[in-house]
Amino acid sequence: YASAYIYYPYLLKSIAVNAIGFIAFILAMSHKESSKRKASKIEKTIRLVSHNISWQLIMVEFYACVLIWLFITVFYAGGLGFNGTSNLSSETGGILYYVNTIVQQVIIMVTFAEIFMLINSGRKKHGMITFIIGAAVCLFTGRRQIIIMDIAFTFVVYYLYKKNKRRTSKKILFKALKYVIPLIALGLIIQNIRGGVSSTFSLLEDFIYGNTFCDGGFILYGYSKKYGSAILYGKTYLAGLLSFIPSSISAFRAKWNWGAFSTNTLFGWQNHPGFRGGIGMEGYLNFGYFGAIIFPALAGCVFGSLEKYFKQNVLSVEKRCITHKEAVTIYFFINLARELICSSGFFFIYIMAAFVAVNVLIGSVLRRNRRNQICIY
Repeated sequence: YASAYIYYPYLLKSIAVNAIGFIAFILAMSHKESSKRKASKIEKTIRLVSHNISWQLIMVEFYACVLIWLFITVFYAGGLGFNGTSNLSSETGGILYYVNTIVQQVIIMVTFAEIFMLINSGRKKHGMITFIIGAAVCLFTGRRQIIIMDIAFTFVVYYLYKKNKRRTSKKILFKALKYVIPLIALGLIIQNIRGGVSSTFSLLEDFIYGNTFCDGGFILYGYSKKYGSAILYGKTYLAGLLSFIPSSISAFRAKWNWGAFSTNTLFGWQNHPGFRGGIGMEGYLNFGYFGAIIFPALAGCVFGSLEKYFKQNVLSVEKRCITHKEAVTIYFFINLARELICSSGFFFIYIMAAFVAVNVLIGSVLRRNRRNQICIY
């Protein structure tokens, strides 16, 4: 363990870079959330999309995607399991890999939106069936983090605010802890059963400290050994924007996309999904401290607009809810903000943008035809 001390200066620098990014994120989010402007471009986009999409059509698309996913999983990916599609990759799966990726992302988006339908409306049975199917797909494809961070967390937060409008945020926070603490305790018990008492302390360390700063320090160590003090001038972000091009046919993407860059390019590791590095790390490596500030700040602006939208529509007396149609676009913007911080999954942004755009186009045509029929009769 004596060699671990060589990472200490890089760990300190990682903390500094991410602290700067975090401060920029919070300041930008607070500014956007407290802005007096009536409607941001994000809010206008959310309303435009929700006004034009057809939920009946989206339900048809959802179940079609589930059937396609089942077919690919059973016949091409080795059957169901907690990571049932892991046999498919961009190199070995060909077009099936991209079809599978697209249908999974559509299922995730609709499942996220169903949270709001479950809480808002009386269609509990239909909504619960769709929600359970979507959550099961996330579980069987190894998307357990999405179940916890995106779906379960959103469900708890929205439910508590929706049902406790007149209570203070402090009371809602304490009520949320009633749900969170049992989940942490359950995690401790499972870790203890699997790995003994030492693994319990490991989970506590992960919860209190995490490994983001460690990842960032490790990345900075490898980067300094290979590139010194040079900056990348946006190479990893460009590789993310070009994510519609398979890495197998693009040497640029194979080298510079963030997942491969943070492991294979820096350390020569194969088959590793990549390090995160923290809120300011990718921006810092690409554009120095300017990047460590500007990209988290842009992400903060997006989240600030969404926070403001939440306050106006959930805590207001007039509306008191966010509809499932609005949630589709909200989830797109949440993921867009994440990609500003770490660009490794930008292909999912293209999938979600295409899904929203196609449904808006079809929905607009259906509404226009329906209006014409009413005029005729």
